[in-house]
Amino acid sequence: MSNITRNQRRNPFTLGEIAQSVGDYFIRIKRYDEAKEEYKEAIMAYNLVLQSSSHFAFAQKHKRIIQKILDELSIKNVYVFPPPALVNDLSQWLQNNFTKAIEMNWQTLEEIFGTKQLAFRTAASKAQSIKRAKHITFNVEQTIVLAVELTPLENQEISILIHVSVIEPQTELPENLTLILLSETGESLTEIQASSHNNYFKQPLKAKSGEQFSVKLVLEECSFMEKFII
Repeated sequence: MSNITRNQRRNPFTLGEIAQSVGDYFIRIKRYDEAKEEYKEAIMAYNLVLQSSSHFAFAQKHKRIIQKILDELSIKNVYVFPPPALVNDLSQWLQNNFTKAIEMNWQTLEEIFGTKQLAFRTAASKAQSIKRAKHITFNVEQTIVLAVELTPLENQEISILIHVSVIEPQTELPENLTLILLSETGESLTEIQASSHNNYFKQPLKAKSGEQFSVKLVLEECSFMEKFII
C-alpha cells in the first residue's frame, strides 16, 4: 500500500493522487485486489481535503471516478481504462487558467515537492515562467514527476522546458527511463535517456500558438504519453 500516513508533509489531495496512480498501475497489470486497496486509500485521502481548499471540487470528482471503478470491480472483478482523449491546452496555462489542468492532475511545484523543488527550482527561470507538474507511476516502486515550464518570448514563441525528476524517497531515475518528444504527426523529434545516478533530466523546445506536440515516457514495457497544444 501507499500508506497515506507515512509522509504528512504532502497535502491530502497529493496523497490521494499518488494512491490513485498506484491503483491505476495495478489495474493495468490486472492485480485488482491491490488496486482496490489503493483506491480506498485514495478516497480516504480525498476525504481529508477541506471544503475551503481549491482542490475540493476536484477531490470530489476523483472520488466519483474511483467509486465507479470500484463498483465495476465488485461486479466483474475486471476493469479496462478507456483510451485517453484529452489534450493539455497550454494556452490556458498562459492565461493563468488551470481549471482543466487540475482536472488532468497537474499541480504546482510546491504541491508536488513541498519546500524541496530539486533542480527545477534552482534552475534559472524568468519571473513570468509558468510551471506545473504531475506524478507518473510506472509501477508500485517507481513514481516520477513530469514537469512543464512555459516562458513567453518576444517573438510570440513560447519557450518550453520538459523536466523529469525523482520524488522522495527515490534518489535516482531508472537508467532505462526514456523521454521521446513527438511532433503533431507522431514523428520522433528527439529522444533522451536517463543516465546513471541522475535525479533529473530536461528537454527544451520552442513552439508557437496552435502547434501541437507530445511527450512520451517509456520504462521497460510501460509507457505514458501527454499531448499538448499551445
